[in-house]
Amino acid sequence: MPMRRRTGGLPENKAKALVDRDHFPKEPMACKSGLSVFFRYKGFLDRTENGKGYMTEAVRLMVDYAFTELKLYRIEAGVMPRNLGSIRVLEKAGFHREGIARSNVLVNGKWEDHQVLAIINPED
Repeated sequence: MPMRRRTGGLPENKAKALVDRDHFPKEPMACKSGLSVFFRYKGFLDRTENGKGYMTEAVRLMVDYAFTELKLYRIEAGVMPRNLGSIRVLEKAGFHREGIARSNVLVNGKWEDHQVLAIINPED
């Protein structure tokens, strides 16, 4: 996958490793709202790397790829509301909060709420 834009000091191979690219289709998928995908990333780093902007940069790179290469219109993400770090990463990457999906995902045998965030392609 070409990574066209670099925003700082994150090595390209680390950006690729941090984001779950398996959820990006090879072709944009049609849905009611146009061309869209649900975004997922591997939100973990070694604690010594926290706060350096690596996750934000990786998310920005993948958003750029999704909008530029895949021509997607919209990307959604879901985060447990108590995961403030991940919410902040997404907001810094341009996502906005849309609401809470109640009992949306089964995590460790318990149904968990998720904060839904989204970003729309500014070129559309």
